[in-house]
Amino acid sequence: MQQTDKQQPFFSKRDKEIQQDALTLRGTLCMPVDNAPTITLLMLAGSGELDRNENGARLQLNIFNEIAHVLAENGIASFRYDKRGCAESDGVYNETGFSILSMMLEPACMPFAISRRPRNQKYYYWATAKVP
Repeated sequence: MQQTDKQQPFFSKRDKEIQQDALTLRGTLCMPVDNAPTITLLMLAGSGELDRNENGARLQLNIFNEIAHVLAENGIASFRYDKRGCAESDGVYNETGFSILSMMLEPACMPFAISRRPRNQKYYYWATAKVP
């Protein structure tokens, strides 16, 4: 039996590229469909060679992908990206530390919500890391 009435998603996803120095970092912007978000969350994957969805070579959980969808369904936009040298981003992973990544991407995240940006737009970071 075919399903005739498909539920429409509450979010839209767009792949984006950020130019940093001579490198291209690739990520995904997830936006609520119905109204402009007042919050945009920059999601920084934890330590190690993880992609934008917190997936590693041996473990594919897609955690950030799922979280981004739930955030958008609740009116919060998010941007997650592949760190230097990971997945689809250019560069060498071991040449960039976590603190450099977060400082480098704060200004880069801002333009992604500008087209639908209300005056009270706020930006936040969400970072994860391995605990020894």
